[in-house]
Amino acid sequence: MNLNYFDFKTGNENFYCIYKNDSSLPDGDPGKTSICYLGVGKDNFDNYLEKLRKNNDNPVLEYRKNSMISSAVSDFLSGKRKNIDIRTFFLTGTVFEQTVWNKAKEIDYGNKISYKQLSEKVCRQAGKPKSYRAVGNALGKNPLILIVPCHRVIKSNGDIGNFSSGIPLKRKLLDLEAKRDVSP
Repeated sequence: MNLNYFDFKTGNENFYCIYKNDSSLPDGDPGKTSICYLGVGKDNFDNYLEKLRKNNDNPVLEYRKNSMISSAVSDFLSGKRKNIDIRTFFLTGTVFEQTVWNKAKEIDYGNKISYKQLSEKVCRQAGKPKSYRAVGNALGKNPLILIVPCHRVIKSNGDIGNFSSGIPLKRKLLDLEAKRDVSP
């Protein structure tokens, strides 16, 4: 599998991204690009690469910047947009983890739900007993921060809980979204 990767800085955060292009689609087609990893920090990126290589027979990675992705992230973090509308695909994660990530994608901008509430939604879909901890662990492995908005999942008591990219970034994202006066 051939994939592209790049890194970029927006605000105080160093983002890393892995994506692929569908060569059968013309340049400029919005469906041409699919993103499989968006994260903060070199250590998180290296950990993801290790998982990716274990699960996908050593994919070929080529460094290639993508201004569409970096602009979308920058616009999101500056409050100019509510969503990063780029097609996604998961190269890692169990079926359960991917179910959690897909359910988390349904949490609207500016809203928050508890780990317990998300667990109940996932369990209804998966037909499994409630497992709040398993949902929290799955969110901790989320390969697409901002796109899979796990920062919108908080503790039942209102505390913000953990975040794989750091609690300060989670707090910043929640504060940004609390403003709610941005374009779709």
